[in-house]
Amino acid sequence: MNALRAARRSPVAAAVLTVLLLHLLGTLPQQVDWADRSTGDRPLSALRLLTVSPTLRFTEATGAPAVLQEALWTVLFLVLLAAAAAGFAARATGRAKIMAVAVVFPVFAPLAHLLALACLRLPELSFDPALRGQATLQLLMDAQAGTGHAVLIGLLGGQVAQLTGVLGAATEESGLPLRERLRALARRFRARLDTLWPQIGSTLLATAGGALVLSVLLSDAPGRVLEPLVRLWCAPDELPKECGIWLREQVGNTDGTALLAGEKPRTRQFMLFYAWQTFLALYLVTHLCVSVTTAGLARVPRVLLSTWAAYTLGAIGFVGGLEAAGIPEGAAAAADPLARQLLMLLPPHGLEHALYGAPVAAAVCAGTVWAGSRLIRRGTRPDPAPTPAPDTRPAS
Repeated sequence: MNALRAARRSPVAAAVLTVLLLHLLGTLPQQVDWADRSTGDRPLSALRLLTVSPTLRFTEATGAPAVLQEALWTVLFLVLLAAAAAGFAARATGRAKIMAVAVVFPVFAPLAHLLALACLRLPELSFDPALRGQATLQLLMDAQAGTGHAVLIGLLGGQVAQLTGVLGAATEESGLPLRERLRALARRFRARLDTLWPQIGSTLLATAGGALVLSVLLSDAPGRVLEPLVRLWCAPDELPKECGIWLREQVGNTDGTALLAGEKPRTRQFMLFYAWQTFLALYLVTHLCVSVTTAGLARVPRVLLSTWAAYTLGAIGFVGGLEAAGIPEGAAAAADPLARQLLMLLPPHGLEHALYGAPVAAAVCAGTVWAGSRLIRRGTRPDPAPTPAPDTRPAS
């Protein structure tokens, strides 16, 4: 009982301990050796591959350097996730604290994984100009390869934090009479209903904003903006133009639209319609659920968190929709359709796009809300009272 109360008071600590334990299980030599031999062609083996530490699977270091690199990555990853979760929890009240932690850990895990890897490879990125472009390319590839592991342990850590928080609250309310507990439940339900319609309106606007961001990211505009920057970053390389193309493709061509190459126009339209329909449905439902369950969070952080989670699930649905619509009928009949669907979700290929697209969508929506609230606040601010003019009449 004391452990549940402590976990409820600090859901971030409960999530961090869970993530640490799960990641340590994925660093066991037996796990890494099995992952080196496995192909992950079955759902259970693909799921087990997600539990293995990606920094040990894809590193060339051995012995003490590999252990040190793994320890540094683990510390950086947990510090980034804990700092983000604590920041959101500090701006929330009531049960929204626990729900914010439960959402932050899986949703921010891909970016935390990328930043932790970048910190480990700062010497290669900063002090070796001749290989800086290739080091950046390898960093992005390794970050995308490890998003599944990061999201899995973050999801389980967030769920443990939420479960301990709910159990702790139930333990504290167990001493109350049944009538008081039912009244408290009815008050919470009524509070959710009072904020439901405004949340639906904001969710529809956010869904339109997310669709706009996705359509821009799927166009050629990001590539045109990024190409000069990445070519400048690759300038010391022997072939800066090719290096820039590689980096641009690594960031921009992770949206699943490559699956449309070679398809007939009518088939392309059907696949895009199915993918957009899946994106909008997942985005709307996810944004509404996160907004309602974190109603005690401040407005701008709530919009940031809701949009980040909604875009992540929407991107997974978009790429998954393209993949599902593009499966030939013969291939679907020859193999187990359920196994094919599970393999596409372990890990979801849409995480590669969400790694870069979700922070952009969240920043755009949260920045728009922040700027709008500032303008409204400035417009409704009362004018200061005029200062009376000083009396300049000569004294009698």
